[in-house]
Amino acid sequence: MSFVFQPIKPEFVIANRHRYCKLCGCSSVIVGNHPKNENRSRKWNKIVWLIDLLAIFDTVVWLDYDAFVLTPDCSLFSKAYDFNIAVDAHVQTKYNSGVLVTKKSAVPFLDRVWNHSDFGRGVSDQNSINYLLPNYRFGVLDPKYNDFGPPPNACPGYEKPYTLSKNQTSVVIRHRAGQFKGSRTMDGKVVKCAYDQIDLQEEAYRIWGVHTKKMYVPRHPNSVAVLTVID
Repeated sequence: MSFVFQPIKPEFVIANRHRYCKLCGCSSVIVGNHPKNENRSRKWNKIVWLIDLLAIFDTVVWLDYDAFVLTPDCSLFSKAYDFNIAVDAHVQTKYNSGVLVTKKSAVPFLDRVWNHSDFGRGVSDQNSINYLLPNYRFGVLDPKYNDFGPPPNACPGYEKPYTLSKNQTSVVIRHRAGQFKGSRTMDGKVVKCAYDQIDLQEEAYRIWGVHTKKMYVPRHPNSVAVLTVID
């Protein structure tokens, strides 16, 4: 099996976020590189944009560019803690910042993350978050909100895990982490040829199969935003 590079098209991301907010009554915010993020990796756009938007919205949900909402679960906006994050499948003692649910009161924590700047290196926001979390009261998201997807059927040099996730049918957000090197699977490993088995367009537009007439649509566009950076 040959590896086929499939960059995620911006229109997939925009359509996915737009539909999610149409169904759940939130505001979809798509932005680019933040002017304050001059000397760090693009990953840090996440933190500085969250700080800015939490001055406007009560709740801001961050979704990495390579994360798609498959099921319109509007309860994601109603978490008890002001900073919510899922466990990383690859390192169970760490957390993955690809999906975050934040509230206004989390801004001081986000300021500390920004100032920490990955031990001054400005590389990974996730490293700073994991370093500071032990001293912060936060919520742990269910794995269905940051699911790396099933392992590939076959891939040279990759051994499929024996135990599979029990929540595959209830996945809310599929996170295709590592899209420039391959795709991570539920065991957290980056597998290049896994991309040959992924229909990115289908995943991005799956949520369009849900019709508003069949569900209650909450109305809080001025209090909740879903944020993604496209750069």
